Amino acid sequence: MKKLLLFSALVISFNLFAQDGPLSPATFTTVAISGSSVTWSNTANAGTSDNAYTSTGNIPGGATITGIEVRIERADPNAATADYSIRIVKGGVISLTEMSAGAAYPGADSYNIYGDPYTAWGEAWTDVDINAADFGVAIAAQRNAAGTTAGVIDDISITVYYSAVLPVKLISFSASKKGNAVEVKWVVEEESNLSHYEVERSSNGTDFAAINTVTSRNQNSQSSYTVTDYTPLTGISYYRLKSVEINGKPGYSKIVSFSFNKVQGMSIYPTKLKAGTTLHVTNSASETLTVYFYSVSGRLLGKARTESNEIQTSCLANAAGMIFYKIVKENGATAGSGTLIAN
Repeated sequence: MKKLLLFSALVISFNLFAQDGPLSPATFTTVAISGSSVTWSNTANAGTSDNAYTSTGNIPGGATITGIEVRIERADPNAATADYSIRIVKGGVISLTEMSAGAAYPGADSYNIYGDPYTAWGEAWTDVDINAADFGVAIAAQRNAAGTTAGVIDDISITVYYSAVLPVKLISFSASKKGNAVEVKWVVEEESNLSHYEVERSSNGTDFAAINTVTSRNQNSQSSYTVTDYTPLTGISYYRLKSVEINGKPGYSKIVSFSFNKVQGMSIYPTKLKAGTTLHVTNSASETLTVYFYSVSGRLLGKARTESNEIQTSCLANAAGMIFYKIVKENGATAGSGTLIAN
């Protein structure tokens, strides 16, 4: 039986985070874990890559943390190293939630992503936890093939996603279909010293861009606003409201998702999902497809990859109610979208 070569955990601590991040680490520590036989060396080299990353400041007080994403650039030209453990560090303590799936290190420097905007790594977070100097990530690797390992890590960064409190009282924020467009509405009260609102849209729930700007009325009484997206994206879109104070300080609402099917394209059947059901997709050309499944709140439930007309649903074992899906081709193009009902 081949003996695994297990590296100690590399604990990375970060100081400051912003909504979009990412930020590189401030301190590095190696910690021996049970069974490890090799220690990480030259750990400070994991602080930067050829591309520099910057941050825009601390998580604001009272913000709601929605998810944490860790990006690790690593390689092994000998193809003998794989992930062993990827865990978040909260308050200087390595968490119990394991995010490693044992992925092998590539031959050349390449990033692997752990977590997403809706994954909290099994922890409850506050802005104080994130802004602390002992918040970070612990990384351990192992030998997964015969021969000499040459595993290295070139860069590590963390992005923290959050919803900040708006500088107004937001009563409601929603998106709905209106003909061939999407109507975004919000109701506020207690507006004060606001410059304007920006309605932002995203195709992935991460990268947002403004689609319209509305001047604030600055009324203490209740006010209603409407923006119409006349060129909505096909499939699932994500909307959020950005309010900008006169001094330039921004605030963000919660994110809402909306499925708009201008062109159906590929579809999944049956639309009613039961435990153990194998879904099918209209994939006559046997293309390589990735299907992403989302809850009605926009949280990623899981994904499945197929090169046939069958889709395995193990990632939806605990899902219930309405599920949005998006079918993506290998080149990143959206091939279709729709909804399922899980019983």
